[in-house]
Amino acid sequence: MPPPMSRYALLAALAGSLPALVLPVPARASDAAAASATATAPEAPPVDEWRAAIGVLGGFRTEYPGSAKTAFKLSPGYYFHWRRLTITNAGGFAPRRREEVARGLGVDMLQSEHLRVGLSLRYDGGRTAASNAAFAGLGDIRATLRARLNATWDVVGPWRLGASWNFDALGRGDGGTGDISLSWERRYGPDTRIQAGATLGLGDGSYMRKYYGITPAQSSTSVYPAYAAAAGLRDAGIGVSLQHDISRAWVVLASAHVSRMLGSAAGSPLTQRRDGWGAGGGLAWRF
Repeated sequence: MPPPMSRYALLAALAGSLPALVLPVPARASDAAAASATATAPEAPPVDEWRAAIGVLGGFRTEYPGSAKTAFKLSPGYYFHWRRLTITNAGGFAPRRREEVARGLGVDMLQSEHLRVGLSLRYDGGRTAASNAAFAGLGDIRATLRARLNATWDVVGPWRLGASWNFDALGRGDGGTGDISLSWERRYGPDTRIQAGATLGLGDGSYMRKYYGITPAQSSTSVYPAYAAAAGLRDAGIGVSLQHDISRAWVVLASAHVSRMLGSAAGSPLTQRRDGWGAGGGLAWRF
């Protein structure tokens, strides 16, 4: 897992990557000569310059991690990619590519044959006491902006290791979370891809206390006893996903996963059930 960096260093890295996306690289004399020699040749279309997809996502999932209730949710999905920038809420809508596509606004910082590193920003809506009956009397957790640094490494053949760390970029005390993953991928013909993997999640002290702890003040206004959550493991899960290109423009997705709460998250009074599951799918049009 990449070591945590300060929020200012990560945001500076994201900002520093943007000029390279829009500013031309100064040409050398040899480059200019080569361009002149081929001026009459037809210009090839840009490769992988931009991609886009829009569609719909739906699925069953627990109301919140640790909830005993499962709900169905239907929402629009989108994916837009230009050069090294991506903005999406549905990474599965991306064309077939092995690197992880993070939700939010992301930039590819490093891409090599086996190693890829990216940085992304996304809106975190926090939590309100009115959003679920389980949160009554606990007060609200303010919305914030989260920065996420992730890296993936193609180990051997179809196997890939991944690691990420994200933190509260606005400094509102929401802390940070990370995960380590191992995944496997297999293709069935040119149009179908199946992935399976396992993920181990963790949280720092600030995050665990905010989302799984119960302060004495909260205990006095809710039905829960005081509980001190600590940094450490948060959950573990395994899942499988399918991506199939119906045609050049249309793609269909399906996925399923199971998970188990660990550490302080498992012992929290807010955790009604340690085991959880989810299943869903999507349909998108690429253009």
